[in-house]
Amino acid sequence: MTKATYDAVATDYAQRTAEAWPLVLERVAVFVKGLPARPRVLDIGCGPGRDSRLLAERGVRVASIDISAAMLAAGQLVAAAQADMRALPVLSSTFAGAWCQAALLHVPRSDVPNVLAELGRVLVPGGLLHICTAEGSGEGWEPYPRGPGQRWFVYHSEEGLATLLEGSGFEVLEVMKASAGRDWLNILAQKVPTPLEQATRHRYL
Repeated sequence: MTKATYDAVATDYAQRTAEAWPLVLERVAVFVKGLPARPRVLDIGCGPGRDSRLLAERGVRVASIDISAAMLAAGQLVAAAQADMRALPVLSSTFAGAWCQAALLHVPRSDVPNVLAELGRVLVPGGLLHICTAEGSGEGWEPYPRGPGQRWFVYHSEEGLATLLEGSGFEVLEVMKASAGRDWLNILAQKVPTPLEQATRHRYL
């Protein structure tokens, strides 16, 4: 249902979200600052690609994925693929960063640990992860406010998501909260290298 809704509203969604909020621009800057030069970053749940373009403008080599082919088409993205974030079609230890803006909130809570494991898999040791998701409690269907269809929404607490991240091999570096339509939780985390990865980390950077 979530995918079908985004397929149906893709053109309108792309037009409405073309301009990024100041907070998104701020988080992009913080994220990029922590990455090496000319990094490879995976934009997960990219929609029509606004954030992919913001990252590319800052010298990032971006690959984008979204579950909705219509969203990718609306953004005319080139380095993009239709995929489910629960099974990323990406080789392990490929990206210096992963950007996930307002996409994890559509993943059923029971599937979130699998998604975080996938994100950890595709990141190099020490790689950065940005997640912006809805803050709160509960999950369920919500009507799309500007058209037909429904979307599955999952709300996370700071403590709950931090625990899941730590259990998936991440260290939380920074948390920022904001309110715009709903409450938002922005987390910057880093993949903790294993001892073996730490010893060979220079191979990835």
